[in-house]
Amino acid sequence: MAGGGALDRQGFVDEWRGYLESFETIDEAQMHVNLLERWGDGEVVASPNRALAIDLDGYAKGVALDRAAAILRAQGVTDALVNIGGAIPGSGDMSTFGAPSKFSYLAAENEAQSPWEPLHMERGLPRAIADYSRGHDLDLWSHPSAEAQAGAISDDIAYDAHDIDDGLSSGLLDPEGLAAAVALFGEPLGRARERWPLADPRRHHTVALRGLINDLVTDLIETTSANIVAAEASSVTAVRDAGRLLASLSSRVAAENRALKAYLRTHLYEHHRIERMKDKARRVLQALCERYFENPKLLPEVARRRSEAEGLHRAIADYIAGMTDRFAEQEFERLTGHQPAWKRARD
Repeated sequence: MAGGGALDRQGFVDEWRGYLESFETIDEAQMHVNLLERWGDGEVVASPNRALAIDLDGYAKGVALDRAAAILRAQGVTDALVNIGGAIPGSGDMSTFGAPSKFSYLAAENEAQSPWEPLHMERGLPRAIADYSRGHDLDLWSHPSAEAQAGAISDDIAYDAHDIDDGLSSGLLDPEGLAAAVALFGEPLGRARERWPLADPRRHHTVALRGLINDLVTDLIETTSANIVAAEASSVTAVRDAGRLLASLSSRVAAENRALKAYLRTHLYEHHRIERMKDKARRVLQALCERYFENPKLLPEVARRRSEAEGLHRAIADYIAGMTDRFAEQEFERLTGHQPAWKRARD
């Protein structure tokens, strides 16, 4: 908010004080201005509401600043830097070493004119999510429900187990190397071999995978239950406002799970046979992008309408992202007159 020389100071102070005092905490106040996210290093926030902005041209002087400082101190903010703006040594600031950072400093971002990527995108909040939240508030200031938290980890466990199964079946993963590097797989594999020494090795692998899933899910249930009790989270709201994710693995099992993911990345996802497939697919996607950019009329009508409102790049990216593998191959053939290289090899 800028002073501009024509501010009704007392009226502003009364309104500011009354508004903030109607909330018990800063977090509650944030809900009413729809701030998207708060990061731990300072108070970096982004808002999907373009009517809400920080004016860099000046500041409302006097009691309002003192009141804001008191509110921050009451909430335990002791080391913030807030830029109240426009403090020029010898003009707005008469001290010898004038600077707006003597009390605190807040840097505001003008996304429309900035040559850099917005900070909320750099910190991991995609613009598409921010844009969607403008019309459909996703409550991104809070944590997901317990069900959503547990579901995310459960999906992760299921995907990793399927990837191990596929890797072993295809021969891309060496079971001995996996067992030696990843205790979550090696320990149940050892138990299976000891119990059924004459069984087919593929049966050993199946039992080991079941053991891996069982160990991860059991640890998730036990750790999450303990976290909920410790946080005294007896309701959905309490879980979302807990200040941290309550569904989690224990530190020991989480470390073993990270070792599993690291092994899969280097020995499966980055395997040279997988890289060849990804490179071929990348060439198909690149060709599709180039053809659509060269002639946007090749896009279906709904994608062309989106390009008028959101830009051609966004419309093409979203259209291609919605394609299945088979449709992308067929579209490649229609637009280029050629089959993908791997399809010619199959035929």
